[in-house]
Amino acid sequence: MSSSDAAGRNCMLKLCAKDPAEDSTILLEKLIATTTKVYNSAGFSEGKKNLASYCVTRTSETKGYPYLGKCFNNAFELLRNEEIPKLRDLSEYSDLVAHVNHPELIHHKYHYSESDLSPSLCLVTKRLLDSKIAGNPTSPVNLQWSDIFSSVEVRHMGKAGFSNPHKEYTTPHAKHVKEYHVFPDNELPEAQRCASTRFVAAEPGSEDALTMKYDSDWYDDEIEDQVESDPSSTSSQYSETSDTEEQSLESPSSSNSGQSDNDNRISRKRKTETSPETSLQHESKRQNIQSDNLIPNEQVSLYGCEMLCRRIYSLHAINLLIVDDIVWVWWHDRENVIQTSGLNFVEDMPYFMVLLAVFQRFNLVDWGVEPSLAPSSMFVESGPPPNPVEIKFDNGVVATIHPPSDELPIRRPVLKGRATCIISAASKSKLPNSSESLDGQNLIIKACWPETRRMSEVAIIEQAVDALENSEDKHLVKRLPKLFGSKDIASSVTSNITDLLGKLAPGTYPRILRLMLFRRLEPLKEIDDDSEEKCLKTWMQCLACHHALWKKGIYHSDISVYNLMWDTVDDCAVLNDFDLSEIKGCELFGDRAANYPFMARHILYKSFIEGTEERKYVHEVESFVWVLAWLCLKDTLLPPSMDWRNGDLQSISYAKYCFKGQKLKTLKSRYLFAWGKCQLLLKFLNYVYELESNYQMIDLPGRPDPHEIYSEVIKIMETDYTFEDNIKFYDKMMREFKMAIEKD
Repeated sequence: MSSSDAAGRNCMLKLCAKDPAEDSTILLEKLIATTTKVYNSAGFSEGKKNLASYCVTRTSETKGYPYLGKCFNNAFELLRNEEIPKLRDLSEYSDLVAHVNHPELIHHKYHYSESDLSPSLCLVTKRLLDSKIAGNPTSPVNLQWSDIFSSVEVRHMGKAGFSNPHKEYTTPHAKHVKEYHVFPDNELPEAQRCASTRFVAAEPGSEDALTMKYDSDWYDDEIEDQVESDPSSTSSQYSETSDTEEQSLESPSSSNSGQSDNDNRISRKRKTETSPETSLQHESKRQNIQSDNLIPNEQVSLYGCEMLCRRIYSLHAINLLIVDDIVWVWWHDRENVIQTSGLNFVEDMPYFMVLLAVFQRFNLVDWGVEPSLAPSSMFVESGPPPNPVEIKFDNGVVATIHPPSDELPIRRPVLKGRATCIISAASKSKLPNSSESLDGQNLIIKACWPETRRMSEVAIIEQAVDALENSEDKHLVKRLPKLFGSKDIASSVTSNITDLLGKLAPGTYPRILRLMLFRRLEPLKEIDDDSEEKCLKTWMQCLACHHALWKKGIYHSDISVYNLMWDTVDDCAVLNDFDLSEIKGCELFGDRAANYPFMARHILYKSFIEGTEERKYVHEVESFVWVLAWLCLKDTLLPPSMDWRNGDLQSISYAKYCFKGQKLKTLKSRYLFAWGKCQLLLKFLNYVYELESNYQMIDLPGRPDPHEIYSEVIKIMETDYTFEDNIKFYDKMMREFKMAIEKD
């Protein structure tokens, strides 16, 4: 076994070792000696009986849950009394019990969907269970995801027979432990690459496939974008920024038929789906989650997704998948989906007991919870937290968060990616080096998971403020978001686990949880119903700020209806959300997948998303035009072939092509003046692209330049500009083009 294989097998052990430099192989041998003694003791006789009963109930999955829970709890109880050298002492959450949760549902509500899931068993503290059943011991225990350390999904896949538990061990063997390995995606069998969950994982039930694998884009919120076009949709009240880059968690195509339109929740259990060809369908973000017939891999990853989306304190999720007599540990974070080696826990119970002993020593960070962001009563008491959580930012500003029960910080379930969410906040701090107090101001905290290799949004905003303050556009500084504090959570870096494993997943990069304190803003998509005049005013002011930044080499790169905002305090527009921005001269890292519905059609292709193509000013202006078109046509039903407001990269690109080719005057718009301007802008951009193409053919600097484009856009918006003026502009530029050819 190579050193990296050893690291992979024993990484959980290293998390709670007193000395992380301790040889994990030697440590494991000592621990197995202890757990073997526990297994052979008279105290575990009931555990063996329950384990044997679980094996007998292999034809009835749900009947085996109580036996499995009793077996695990017997082991937990005995291990609490054992002195285990070289490991940390028992944590304050060592009173772990395996609670049989099925058939009770765990409900989770998002802005755009809700879920009802029913894990087979849940690992919780005994104190929390006692508080749940206090005064009414006969009622079912209704758990929330915020109550649970780990879920256990148990499946029977029709194995002919389980091995009987050993009566006694003389020497530990663990002959069914398989080595882990990380496979590049291109080395995997086609059936695994096409698995309906789109993450790479060995098929449970086969001992030959018990390997650790990764996927670089499962449920990635930076892969695909959609915008809700339902006029009756309710907008988020958390309006500082919007996580519109996220991808919805949608249903397998095999589950769509026969379901009611009102079925808007994830079902409690799925029937086993054996076909790997089932694919996730990408539908509107406004569509609620529907899922059915998921294979075990998908089921346990849904649990991981729900745990990651509990609150901003969630760093990662650890869950167990048991298929027949094999157990896997699944690790989910914002970078990776990781499946460990498989273990036959029936034949090798002492090895499995090592994991249970490790769990008893896990602190909150080990379980994937940042203590500074979580209520002190979490996991030990039921009910809402009694006190608000205080967050101290790097500049000394202190803010408190205490979300009401109806506040929903997570917009939709997302397993990996930036996963931006917004939470209401309050502060009484004074700003450093200023007399300004935040007391009484309407604040929010933006929490997101950017890649560590990218320039931080904090640095970009600071650079933008500095650039405008030292220019002729100083008056535009107030049109940038007001950042009052920031903080990176060191314990959240996703490379912590990959460093332990000694391997990095191909195509993925570490992410970190970043918190930023902003003034609350009102998004354009929420103010557009007030008046056409205010809508256009916001649009124009943001365009002016964007152009001023472009001149200084700061490219916003994520223009959308969500990122054009209104500051009710300063009574002006604000160009918001700089987490995808680019700085001229700085190396570009990471994907550039912004909001597909608002991206220029000419850059809606893979090479641009991957960062190999140049971003031009005309692309940004076109994004502004699509925002204006969205506002004008928000209530308009478009033919599917030209509805660019929803879909994936290819479908949106084609819809925009069809849209531009239609007679736009025939479309019904609620804003007649703005819609007329929008049509002029679309025609103008067609001329700009044609002119740029002409200049590229003779290898001359592109025309018109950003200043000429911006000036013409202002003329279109502020004067009685007509289609004839469009033609005049084109003719003028073509004359200059011909002169350039003759001169060249």
